[in-house]
Amino acid sequence: MGKFSDKLVKGTLYSFISIVGVNILTLIFSVILARMLVNIYDTPEEGIEYLGIFSLLRELGQIVLPLLMLGISTALAKFIPEYQAKKQKKLNSLVNTSLTLVCLSAVIGGIVYFIFSDVIAIHIFDTPLLGTMMKINTLYIIFTVIITTILGVVQGFQKIKLLAQLNFFSVMLSIPLLIVFVYWFGIIGAIITGVINTMIFLIIVAYIFRILLKAEKLSFKFKMDRPVLNDLLKFSTPVILSVIILKPAYLFVRAYLAVATDWITVGYYKIGVTFFGLILFIPAAISVPLIPMISELDTRAPELRAALISRIIKIGMFVILPISILLGLLSEFFIWLLFGPEYLPAAEITMLMVMAAMISSFFSIVSSIMVGTGKTLQLLYIDIVHSIIFVILTFILINEYGLMGLGWTLLIVPIIIIGPYIYYLYKNDYIHLKPVGEALFVTAFFITMALMTHLYWQPYLYVMLPAILIPMIIIEYRLLTDRDKLLMKEWIEKIKGKLR
Repeated sequence: MGKFSDKLVKGTLYSFISIVGVNILTLIFSVILARMLVNIYDTPEEGIEYLGIFSLLRELGQIVLPLLMLGISTALAKFIPEYQAKKQKKLNSLVNTSLTLVCLSAVIGGIVYFIFSDVIAIHIFDTPLLGTMMKINTLYIIFTVIITTILGVVQGFQKIKLLAQLNFFSVMLSIPLLIVFVYWFGIIGAIITGVINTMIFLIIVAYIFRILLKAEKLSFKFKMDRPVLNDLLKFSTPVILSVIILKPAYLFVRAYLAVATDWITVGYYKIGVTFFGLILFIPAAISVPLIPMISELDTRAPELRAALISRIIKIGMFVILPISILLGLLSEFFIWLLFGPEYLPAAEITMLMVMAAMISSFFSIVSSIMVGTGKTLQLLYIDIVHSIIFVILTFILINEYGLMGLGWTLLIVPIIIIGPYIYYLYKNDYIHLKPVGEALFVTAFFITMALMTHLYWQPYLYVMLPAILIPMIIIEYRLLTDRDKLLMKEWIEKIKGKLR
């Protein structure tokens, strides 16, 4: 197991440092945008409303982008290690087929997106400004699809350090562009920022892609290999279907929230989404090296799989839990500090979304494991159930409780579907119940304590906060095995070495 643990530690180290940096920069991006919007328009409410419309544009992008990427970037992360081990002669065809297919998809899909932008904006959302934003955003969509696929090649060759550096550079470049263009053009400037940023990034990534292929003794041509295409589509079809099912469910949430309330409320929800993303940075860091590593492990040493995966889940959740509790209970302070007093009404939804993100971190890690082992069809079945429950609860709870109803939906749905996930993983020998059960029990207990504090013991917050955090950290430490501690020690030492 040492080889695979070391590979995970190194990969997670690079992606962790990068994703911490990326999340800090993304937070800065969100803070700058939110603060500029409430200051450049006539009233703060107008700025918050535009932030809500911008968040819907991002949600539309989260549907369109995965559809046009066809699951190919994920497939590359899985198949490149397999082809290196078993089908070396077909490796070049895998890269050529993937990029050719995605380039065609990006151009055709971008044209369709542009043509139907006004139909979506006016006839569905009754917001003509959204149509203008979508038209400008078309180039961002096309460029991002191609960039993500090239980065899938980088991930597949397990060049995690390079991948981390590229992701960090992309976000860093966007901040000065945002300040300039939002100052000149308001909310439209935020869209222009995305287009210019991805255009510059595409040029850089294409150049690095060429160097990488040369180092691997490969070359790129616009052509497709039918057997390779069949492999890709067999793997990625359930991924695409999951996107078709799951992403519209989340778009429905944002759209229905706007219809049932207003764009200002959607703007407050966007603040909660920012904090939601901050919590998920650790599982995201783990997932980058995890997919190709699990694919390799599944091929070469499946007997080591359950122990390593269980350790990953346990350590990952133990690290995320204290951060979630701290950020959730102090959400009002952090919103005031970062976004300003205009956004304080978002504190309630942020608390619930941070707790929901803690539970969702389990699914983030497990989904990467299932993708790495090629179980995309089983993941599709779970996503179908997830979407049905999510839409039904959203409709009921938003009508009843407004924005807070959405927060409770995001918290309740993962709790409902966590059982089938654990059963599937245990039945197929992907996890050991004891370490995973310990992690989930500790998480459930202390999230309950945090919610009770928020709902009923708010006046005693600064007493309850240490009363929750100190016992939690002690219990987590006692539950770590010697091997868990050794893995964490190696990880910390490597971080120290990189920071020197």
